[in-house]
Amino acid sequence: MSPLTRIFLLLLSLAFLAACGADAPKPEPLTVALEAYEFEFKAPAVAVRENQPVTLHFENKGVIDHELAIDEWGVETDLLRPGESQTVTFTPRKTGTFSFYCAVPGHTAAGMAGTITITP
Repeated sequence: MSPLTRIFLLLLSLAFLAACGADAPKPEPLTVALEAYEFEFKAPAVAVRENQPVTLHFENKGVIDHELAIDEWGVETDLLRPGESQTVTFTPRKTGTFSFYCAVPGHTAAGMAGTITITP
C-alpha cells in the first residue's frame, strides 16, 4: 500500500470517527414514580430538564380506576384498575410548566392533577 493511500485512509478514518463522536453528551434518563390515589397524585410537582428522557412509572394505589395523561407529549396510559401500573417514556422538547392529570371524567375537576416543570 502506498504512503499516499495510507494517509488517505487515515484521514478518512479520522473523519469517520469525528462524525460518530460529534454529538453532544446525552442527558441521563430520569425515572419518576407517580402514584394515584382518590383524586390526588403523590408528588404532584415534577421537574426535569429539556431533552432529558423521562420514564414515568404510574401506579394506581387507589380503590377506583385511574388514567394518566400529559397532552404536550401525547402521553396517555391505559385505564388502570386498583393495584395496576404502567410505565411510559417520553422526552420533553420545550421548557415550561405543563399539566398532567387523570383522564377519567370528573377526576381532574376533583383535583387529580399536577405539574411537570421542564428547565433548560
